Amino acid sequence: MNECIFCKIVAGEIPSMKIYEDDLTLAFLDVAKDVDGHILVIPKKHCKNILDCDAEDLHAVMQTVKKVSLHLTENCGYDGVNLLNASDESAGQSVPHFHIHIIPRKQEDGIDAWPGFTGAQEELEVMFRKLKMPSAIVKPMIIRPMESSEYPLLKTFLYEALFVPEGAEPFPKDIIYKPELVIYYKDFGTGRADRCLVAEDDGKVVGAAWTRLMHDYGYVDDETPSFAISLLPEYRGQGIGTQLLKGMLDLMKSEGYAQVSLSVQKANKAVNMYVKAGFQPVWEDDEEYVMVCRL
Repeated sequence: MNECIFCKIVAGEIPSMKIYEDDLTLAFLDVAKDVDGHILVIPKKHCKNILDCDAEDLHAVMQTVKKVSLHLTENCGYDGVNLLNASDESAGQSVPHFHIHIIPRKQEDGIDAWPGFTGAQEELEVMFRKLKMPSAIVKPMIIRPMESSEYPLLKTFLYEALFVPEGAEPFPKDIIYKPELVIYYKDFGTGRADRCLVAEDDGKVVGAAWTRLMHDYGYVDDETPSFAISLLPEYRGQGIGTQLLKGMLDLMKSEGYAQVSLSVQKANKAVNMYVKAGFQPVWEDDEEYVMVCRL
């Protein structure tokens, strides 16, 4: 970024008072002199703010922030620090290069570094529902074979496996009775490759992964079982699908199958999970992949 003042500091085109430097980051005194010891920490590689900073540079910046903060409190006579960041002009960002301000603090120094908030406008419960994210905690689940009495649940999990693009209307519930979908569950347990594992949470089956030899969307040949997997919506994004997927692949390998296949829409985020598990595309069109995992 030729016009970025911080990039020019990194390049040595503008002088700076360097406090600390490593391969990825630079810490230097803020020339504004608004408070003693005001330090800026930046990544050397240009990014506008935290919203587009890659993980490696963000990690490096935070490591330097901690290192400099410890230096201030252990060696320079300060008691604590304020860390400040503005990401985007709407938040008050003035220099379009990601940076964190370190303000050294002493007891009763008279500095008021906390923003003057005007008071929340929304009820807490409303904001909680609006802002809550899916948990990234891998929830321990009981992964076990599906019992024959539970085979009717495959209809539920087949419906949940149908990919609905963002903003599209859900499929009608009776779509699972179409001939091309009935093959996923009809007479399950009678085929030589009919296998199913379920995820159980407090006695409730919340996910299923199963295989069959069938001429479905993911068919590649008569000896390769097709694979299907889904979770109830409230259990997605918690690592349960990965547990089920690994369990099924291990099971099919132990039974001597050379590979399994599946079909997935390109827009489906599950593609990443399949690739990480070892699935690779063997056919594609504009909308979907047929993928195979060799065991």
